[in-house]
Amino acid sequence: MAQVRDRAREVTSVAEQLAAFAAQLRFEDLPREAVHRAKQIVLDTIGTTLGGYRAGFGPLTVAFAQRHYAGSAATIIPVGVRASMEGAAFANATMAKMLGMDDSHRHYGHVAAQVVPAALATAEPRRRSGRETIAALAAAYEVYGRIGRQVRRTHIERGYDIKGTVGTLGSAIAAGYGLGLDPTAMGHALALATSLASGLETYTYDPGRTHTKDLISGFAARNGVFAALLAEAGFRGPRGSLEGPNGFAQAFGEEFDSARAVADLGRTFEIESMGFKPHAGCRHVHQGVDAAREIRRLGPVDPSQVARVDIGTYQHAIDAPFRTTLTPDSVSAAAYSLPTATAIGLVFGAFYPDDIARYTDPRVQALLPKVHLHVDPAIQQGHPEKNGCVVRVTLQSGQVVEGRVEYAKGEPENMLTDEELEDKFKTVVGDVLPPDQVDRLIAQLWTLEDVSDISTVLQLASR
Repeated sequence: MAQVRDRAREVTSVAEQLAAFAAQLRFEDLPREAVHRAKQIVLDTIGTTLGGYRAGFGPLTVAFAQRHYAGSAATIIPVGVRASMEGAAFANATMAKMLGMDDSHRHYGHVAAQVVPAALATAEPRRRSGRETIAALAAAYEVYGRIGRQVRRTHIERGYDIKGTVGTLGSAIAAGYGLGLDPTAMGHALALATSLASGLETYTYDPGRTHTKDLISGFAARNGVFAALLAEAGFRGPRGSLEGPNGFAQAFGEEFDSARAVADLGRTFEIESMGFKPHAGCRHVHQGVDAAREIRRLGPVDPSQVARVDIGTYQHAIDAPFRTTLTPDSVSAAAYSLPTATAIGLVFGAFYPDDIARYTDPRVQALLPKVHLHVDPAIQQGHPEKNGCVVRVTLQSGQVVEGRVEYAKGEPENMLTDEELEDKFKTVVGDVLPPDQVDRLIAQLWTLEDVSDISTVLQLASR
């Protein structure tokens, strides 16, 4: 690892330093916690991809990729058809996002739906091992996190979708690792990716009709693979592509700190700080579901006996109208609404896609007019390091019951157990694969470091 850090200091631009580190990172350099989190991420992402095919517009995505990205290099799951590396990355990434249950980081959002498909699409034709794939993901998360932390706030203000912008950069690193790019070529892949980065969050204001929420993950994975292939072929990107004049940071962020972007490379790993989504929908409504579930542990909630529901959380969770609406007009809109999520949590105790689809249930609808939102000063003070919530239900009798969480379930401080991740996997996959195949796939993913050829994982994840 010292050699990797030394190499990073020999070059000048931020892209070159990050790329040199990423290209030379090895499985043996990773702490045990990073390895285990990477395996959890692969398990979770393959599960959400399989579930996305079943629950979303997966067949349309697969058919499009087969037609327009014809090839035999990489596998599209779960149907097991082949496509080019770009095509497989696009299709698998789009499906991985469809459930809205991919991984999450409270400082820079969702990563896995973009970088895992890019890593697999390039690792498969090159017969990379499980260990190499784990290292590729750790490298991709490192670049994504170090850049994402610095531009996320500006992204929110300007309406950019970070999974499409920074996701493209992380995907280029994951793909470049799969292709075996050396540090120089990896630097060009990252530099080229900055000119392919794109994505807007307009879909949050029109969630019922748009496909772009999911397609943006597909764009990022495809563009990252494309950037890596360009670099492998000898195409070059500009030095200073991240921090230089008219570079990525100027276009998509403000006050980019180059020293911070490369500080302590190899001493801490971003992948260890990732969280998971035990519920579907927007991550900024999950804390309401978790607090509602805490109330349900005290006993069932009868909506007819509820006089008032007060939800206190952090400002960002309630600063957009789509997160505060009491009258969502579609399942997609319900998935973004904190009042609806909390009401569904109180009634059903869960927030999977099938639960969200029941947002019109009379019991949920009876609760919504009684919901009142506010910023809780203590919770706001802890944000964004904490993403908590307090829900107080006042009954007609005058009794008040309360549920409170400091961290949404799935954050590193409130992590899902491996058993809970397995349960989520089986629930979202449903009947896409036979039960015995699901069990074998799960067992293989928990021993990913022992897999000699990653293509066996893709085969087992397909019908």
